[in-house]
Amino acid sequence: MTTRNRQTVNSGHHAPKYLSRLIAVVAGLMIAACANREAISDTRLVVSEPSAAYVSIRDNRERELFNCLTPCRIKVADSLLVVVSKEGFTAQRFYVAPGRGTIRVQLELTAASEAVDSVELPELN
Repeated sequence: MTTRNRQTVNSGHHAPKYLSRLIAVVAGLMIAACANREAISDTRLVVSEPSAAYVSIRDNRERELFNCLTPCRIKVADSLLVVVSKEGFTAQRFYVAPGRGTIRVQLELTAASEAVDSVELPELN
């Protein structure tokens, strides 16, 4: 009987270790999922028609912080100025606040001019 009692006691010790490991793994996965969700919620997708437009993210002093070609994701922590431009189209300027959702920009066709290209587009090599 002594042996049988010890086996019962020992098997009782394995269950809590197994459960504590399982709980730790589940908690870790939940934390990772929350962190991933937080990272996604700080970014906005910018798409344009036509695509491959130049996106310039600027601070309140008009300094460029980041640029990309549409479609692209931008990280928005504060209100930022966004300039979307493409040669032969009128540039769109607007402010974006933190949040979720896609930013859709419809560029209007315009006659290409040196003034439009030199102000909003970077110098191309």
